[in-house]
Amino acid sequence: MNKFFKDYVHSSTMINDFVNQYEKVIDARYFKEKEKDVRTKSTQAIMKTCHKIEEEATIVYTIKSFMIYQDELFNSQRYKLTKFFKEGESKTYAMSPYGKETLLYYVTLESGEEIPTCTCHMFEFMGFLCRHILCVLCKKSKLDRLLQQHVLER
Repeated sequence: MNKFFKDYVHSSTMINDFVNQYEKVIDARYFKEKEKDVRTKSTQAIMKTCHKIEEEATIVYTIKSFMIYQDELFNSQRYKLTKFFKEGESKTYAMSPYGKETLLYYVTLESGEEIPTCTCHMFEFMGFLCRHILCVLCKKSKLDRLLQQHVLER
């Protein structure tokens, strides 16, 4: 909160001034978001992969968010996956980088679940699908488009 208000209010600010300054803070925040939207729509992203899902991400994400997503998608190609466990409709895949034998992460696909789970928990912490989930979705599920449940609202 200090970072959010530091340029607008101080410890000696009166309550009525605080309300006015608060409105300025909110207006400035909305302006920055609109500015980012315009920059995103007017900037052409450079594709790093041949996946259609990457093109769709340019429409959905801001430039900064797209760069994070693109990095994860690009690095998903560096992993190999092996089916580790299957129980009913649930499948678990073991992930390891090409050329290394140590298993690092496990991705679980549930039939009723909209989003696979990974042991790195990047989606839960940052709101982006991790490279491990993207690897499974692109290789095993043949996912070629970005699903709405894979994108969190800003």
